[in-house]
Amino acid sequence: MFKRVQKANADHEKRVKRGEVEEDEGPRELAMDMDSDSDSSEGSESGSSSSASSSSEDEKPSKAVKNGKAAETTSKKRKHEEEEEEDSDDDSDEDSDEEDSEEEDSSKDGKPTDPAEDALLRPSIQKAFDEPIFIKPNAIVRQGYKHRSCHMCPQVLIKTEKMIETHLKSGSHQRKVKRYSKEAELLKPEQRKEPSEGGMSIVELRERVEKKLARQQEGQRKVLEHAKQMKLEARRKRAVVKAANRQARKEAKLAKKAVMEAAKKNGKSPNKKQKTEKEQKEKDVVADPGDDSTKQLQPKKEKKQDIAKDIIQQKLAVLKQTEKDPRKLTKKYVKKHLLTAKERDELKKVKNQQKSQLKYEVRQRKREKKAAAAAAKEGGEEE
Repeated sequence: MFKRVQKANADHEKRVKRGEVEEDEGPRELAMDMDSDSDSSEGSESGSSSSASSSSEDEKPSKAVKNGKAAETTSKKRKHEEEEEEDSDDDSDEDSDEEDSEEEDSSKDGKPTDPAEDALLRPSIQKAFDEPIFIKPNAIVRQGYKHRSCHMCPQVLIKTEKMIETHLKSGSHQRKVKRYSKEAELLKPEQRKEPSEGGMSIVELRERVEKKLARQQEGQRKVLEHAKQMKLEARRKRAVVKAANRQARKEAKLAKKAVMEAAKKNGKSPNKKQKTEKEQKEKDVVADPGDDSTKQLQPKKEKKQDIAKDIIQQKLAVLKQTEKDPRKLTKKYVKKHLLTAKERDELKKVKNQQKSQLKYEVRQRKREKKAAAAAAKEGGEEE
């Protein structure tokens, strides 16, 4: 760029010697400082035309060329300056990014190089519990107040004094303090010392608790997923069983329908045929109460009914003898002895008789009391 300026100045001096340009116009550097707008170029053209009005028409093209070159040089100079500014801005941004990245790396490592910063950012567990609020070395300052941070809640940024009280009383801070205190109770005596003496800092304790919480959450997530899978599997099995039962019912209906259609074609009903066979068997049995051979021919169901009748008769006889309260007879007792409808009716009759007898006795006692009271009143009046 500077070579172009020197060359332009040398050309200007040559033109002055030849008489093409007057010395009052100044060197070419002034034209470079001017704006490259159309108004400035037009003003320079008008000034040059007024000063060189006496020159010939052949000189006009040379002046126009000179003004065009001046505009080109100014625009190029402007572009070059802007590029230099952008490069300087980029360099400054890169420097700041490098500084930020170095700070982030040091913060990620959790081990500041300065021992004072190390003691501030990584204090002992007891000190962090006693003084949880602290000021970082690179804290932001707004309106003369440095933003505070918390050892228990590193993501929190406290901007005012009032926020300190609200944060210390908040539920999230209290939960973390309780969690960290429980974990600190499980530590060994060596780990409770100062970090400089080989003990554990609050940052290490916080990382330990966070890892434990992450493991617990992962275990809970796996348990929930397993339960969900088991529920889905049970639902699939139920669906398969339902489909199989539905298919079995459908096949049974079709088979029954086929049997009914075949019976209709033959003019007979299978249900009626079964009934007639049962009736025929009952007719074939000779019912003679005195003959023991007939009892052997009776079906098993009738034998059970006879046994139940004998049992209920015995129980009723015992109830009549002992005068036991019939309300103590439960449904389980009745089901246990295979009672029929007739046997239930007999039990109801016995219960009703006993109830009516009790009611009659109660009424009789009341009448006797009333009669005694009336007799006592009459005796008192006579006296």
